[in-house]
Amino acid sequence: MGVGMKPELTSTPVTPHDLIVLCSDGLTKMLEDAAIASVLSRVHGDPNQACHDLIEQALNRGGEDNVTVIVVACMAPAVAVA
Repeated sequence: MGVGMKPELTSTPVTPHDLIVLCSDGLTKMLEDAAIASVLSRVHGDPNQACHDLIEQALNRGGEDNVTVIVVACMAPAVAVA
C-alpha cells in the first residue's frame, strides 16, 4: 500500500439469501446500480449465475474495461445436531 493510504472499512449486516457483489469498475462503468440489482433479483440466489449474467451484460454493452465480478451468497448458520 502506498504511503499515506488507508483502507476504507465498513460493516454491513447480512441475512441468509443475501448476495454480496465485489466487482471492478469494468462492471459499474457499463451497468448502473438498477441494472445490477435487476440481475441479482432474477438469479434466485445463485451466485454463479449472477456472475455470468453480470459479466455478459457488461460485455454486451461494450465492455470498455476488464470486468471482474465475485458474488458471495450468504447462508443460514449451520444447526448443530446432538
